[in-house]
Amino acid sequence: MEDLKNDVNYVSSDIKKYVQSEVQLGKLELIDQVSSFSASLFSHAVLVMLGIVSYLMFLFSLGLFLNQFFTETWMGFSVAFGISLFAILVGSAFNRYLLEGPIQDFIISKLAKRLLS
Repeated sequence: MEDLKNDVNYVSSDIKKYVQSEVQLGKLELIDQVSSFSASLFSHAVLVMLGIVSYLMFLFSLGLFLNQFFTETWMGFSVAFGISLFAILVGSAFNRYLLEGPIQDFIISKLAKRLLS
């Protein structure tokens, strides 16, 4: 009877250690997945910022280029602004189809890939 009691205590101690190890492993895996996702999100944010700067430089260059064809400096920049405004209006009209859907799909696929792997 005493041996059975010692065996039960030994098995319950091992089960307790196993559960604690599994909980700690789950926490570490979650930390790994969250850090990987946030690093990916940060790198994409940097790329978006670089894209915005490139777009602004393009508009500035376009304005300077168009100045050759007009008598006043402000006219070239006005045309560049009009092109930019048109692009913003088209982008906002099709925002749901062009941006929200693909971005949402990207985030869901990244999260599912990270959490299910």
